[in-house]
Amino acid sequence: MNTDNPLILLVEDNTDHAEIFMRSMKKNQAQCTIKLVNDGEQALKFLFGENIELDKEPKMIPDLILLDLRLPKIDGLEVLDTIKKSDYLENIPVVV
Repeated sequence: MNTDNPLILLVEDNTDHAEIFMRSMKKNQAQCTIKLVNDGEQALKFLFGENIELDKEPKMIPDLILLDLRLPKIDGLEVLDTIKKSDYLENIPVVV
């Protein structure tokens, strides 16, 4: 975990919801990096790269994942299941 500048992966397809979250973080001067992706496929590609392989170390390991369940391409439950099956990612807190 990067305590100086934690990385938050925000997986949200609704631009209004994402904007509310981003504004709230900015208003509260949160010291973190936020990566926004808007579908399940992008989330898994961000974590694993183009070839999603559970036995390989992920490209990026966020400190926290904020996950919408109703997502295009790959739904949030499938993303959550994939994260929890990865030895590298299973201990990352995921807020649904």
